[in-house]
Amino acid sequence: MRSHKRYAVLALLIAIAAFLLPAPASAQKHAPHTASMKGTAAAAATTTGTAATPPPGPPALSLAPAALSFDAEVGRAAPTAQSLAISSNGPAVSYSVSSSSTGNWLRVKAGSAKTPGSVSISADSAGLSPGTYSGTVVVASSDVANSPIPVAVTLTVAPPPITLAPTALSFTAQEGGVAPPDQSIVTGSGNGAPIGFTLAASSSEGWLTVKPATGTTGKPISIAANPAGLAAGTYSGTVVVDCSGASNCPVPVPVTFTVNPVPTIAVGPELLTFVAKAGDRPPAPQMITTRSSAAPVPYAVTASSTGGWLGVSSSTGITPEPVSVTVNPVGLAAGPHTGTVTITSKDGSAPQVVAIAFNVSPADLPTLGVAPAYLAFVGQAGGTSPPSQTVLTTSSKSAINYTVSAVSKGNWLSASVNTGSTPGSLKITANPSGLAAGTYTGTVILASPDAANSSQAIEASFTVTAATLPAMSVGPPTLSFTSHTGEVTQASQTITISSGGAPFHYTASTASASWLKATPVSGASPGAMNISVAPAGLAAGTYTGAVTVSAEGVANSPQAVFVTLTVSPKPVPRLAVSPASMTFTAQAGGKPPAGQTIAMVSTGDKLGFKVSTGTSASWLSATPNDGATPGSITVSVNPAGLAAGTYNSSVSIAASDAGNSPRVVPVTLVVTAAGKKP
Repeated sequence: MRSHKRYAVLALLIAIAAFLLPAPASAQKHAPHTASMKGTAAAAATTTGTAATPPPGPPALSLAPAALSFDAEVGRAAPTAQSLAISSNGPAVSYSVSSSSTGNWLRVKAGSAKTPGSVSISADSAGLSPGTYSGTVVVASSDVANSPIPVAVTLTVAPPPITLAPTALSFTAQEGGVAPPDQSIVTGSGNGAPIGFTLAASSSEGWLTVKPATGTTGKPISIAANPAGLAAGTYSGTVVVDCSGASNCPVPVPVTFTVNPVPTIAVGPELLTFVAKAGDRPPAPQMITTRSSAAPVPYAVTASSTGGWLGVSSSTGITPEPVSVTVNPVGLAAGPHTGTVTITSKDGSAPQVVAIAFNVSPADLPTLGVAPAYLAFVGQAGGTSPPSQTVLTTSSKSAINYTVSAVSKGNWLSASVNTGSTPGSLKITANPSGLAAGTYTGTVILASPDAANSSQAIEASFTVTAATLPAMSVGPPTLSFTSHTGEVTQASQTITISSGGAPFHYTASTASASWLKATPVSGASPGAMNISVAPAGLAAGTYTGAVTVSAEGVANSPQAVFVTLTVSPKPVPRLAVSPASMTFTAQAGGKPPAGQTIAMVSTGDKLGFKVSTGTSASWLSATPNDGATPGSITVSVNPAGLAAGTYNSSVSIAASDAGNSPRVVPVTLVVTAAGKKP
């Protein structure tokens, strides 16, 4: 505002000077100006001069660009800073720069404080969730007319993308043949942070499957193709990876499945598996056999693999000549690799494809060892589990971690741990619960990505024999309780339930007596049950009831425990006091001796009581005057005004509900002559 005033005053002074001062000759010649002046004498005068130039206005700021936008991604580095140019249309002016943004993500670093200059604008996206954020940079100057000038700044933070490798898969199998090896998709995220996702496989004939159904980036997805029921031809399917935490979800992965027709020549096996260490020597070659149903058939052989690690001994042959297949781990990364050997007969029939699986383990990885490799269990249907068996784990070098999974139809097979490390051990258990008589098989799998041999399988068998009905034993056969009228609860007693054979589930009922209760009302043998009675509301007398224990599949069910409850009349409570008498000694005219305490208790219910002292014994007092058992009162004596001698009185404690009320405690006060010791 002061600057505007200065400009206004300067413009006025220039205008006055232009009017009063004569113009230069050149100006008079080229730019005549005539002004007339009127006065009282009506005289006219003519003045020639130059016209006044209007004063310049205050300068204005110019900013470029007029708005800024930044793009960032969660977990990535902040976007590159941008420059805001600041200039004025007049002389250099000073300016200031400020910023504001929700979340304090906007950063401003000023360069020159005068025009022309620039400001570095940056966005700090660290810690921001995906979304669009707005902020403002304000450039202000007291020397310009258009101050302040806001510049809108937008920051768009995108979630990280999910990455998949490979982005497409293809399988090949033979019509009516076995499924090709599963293939894997490695998942990741743009910033390395884990992203949860779900998986769905879609194929019109249902040949495509994916597992697991959910996952987190960094863990592979296993894709499987099953040719069962498919005719020869090419099939298309899709695996869709969907998520809410990535910018590019859902991501479809196309899958192609080529099912070749049954050829005129037969080859075997349909799958060869090789194992080697990364960078190690190639494993021994393996053979593919060829045969034809009639005369020998010439064939051609091609090997296909990414990176050229797969080879064959010859490109041609004639049945029944075998094909020697070789693999070379040199240059291959650790992990699973797949390839194919295609054998095409010269008669034009469909080619035969043998899948090749090559598992390359990291160099010098230890091997996982387990012992024993086979477990056999024997049990009885409905019986207890046979003793667990121990599996020992070892490694050829350093300790390795492994996971344990037990697979069995009916889930009868289990392991004591889910994970472990070598050297170690685990317990394997077979549970006959729910199994009919027969023989069952299962597998315990120990897997480790740190082992050269990846996983080890332990086969298990379980022979379940027919069950014999167990006998139930319940004891003791009788229980007795005693109570009295008005009593609410009684201490519980315990009965036990055991089996002479296989364990069983049982239930208990006390329907025969409302005052009888069993806890818990069900369980499994061997077990125990607490039996209690509730005598509240029962008149004096003898009551009988029974606890009936029942169990299915037990030869001697149900069993009963007979219970007797004897309720006696409620006893009258009695009041007890201690001590039975009191003696005090004092000196005539002396101080009172210390008080003494009488304690009161009652048998049975709590009793309220009142306290009184003999009316003729003013020297005797007791506090408090009333109370309840258990309690106490303090008895005090005061020798003031008493001559030497012996004084007798009593404290009476009365309880209206006690059978022996009142209770009287004799009190003796011996007062000795002054000057004599008591």
